[in-house]
Amino acid sequence: MVSWRRNQLAWTQISNNSSDAGVSTVPNSVEMTALVIRELPAVGEQLATPLPKSKTFVLASPSQIYDSHKMTADGIVYTLGVSREGALRYLETQDESFTTPDGVSIGMRLEDLERSFGSPILNEPGFAYFVRLPSGWNAAFYDLHGNMPPNATVSLLFQR
Repeated sequence: MVSWRRNQLAWTQISNNSSDAGVSTVPNSVEMTALVIRELPAVGEQLATPLPKSKTFVLASPSQIYDSHKMTADGIVYTLGVSREGALRYLETQDESFTTPDGVSIGMRLEDLERSFGSPILNEPGFAYFVRLPSGWNAAFYDLHGNMPPNATVSLLFQR
């Protein structure tokens, strides 16, 4: 059992080798760590016990990547971005079942966000367009052409 200071967490290694008894398979020879926890950790929280070294990374900003770990909490799939020092630095989800405390979910339209929150859309070239939400979550829109139509929809929710 791996633990965070205030969370209990179990991890299992997933491999692409279907001969491993009791191990799930993942296509395209991807190896990752699947975490199942009872509650979300806070961004910035130091993990009490280090996670296994990851072979994948997550982009948290145009110039920052972290070790990437998949996590499931309350049936929602998240991606953790963990620093070399073992701190949670980035948290994201593309799970359509997730709703922020502000009521924002994947698929919500930009014009609805602007009407509800009045927050401007920000652009980090090389990362995403996004709107900061009062809850501390950010709603991201992927558009590589620089044209954000009002009917653009939320593709990713993240914290950092």
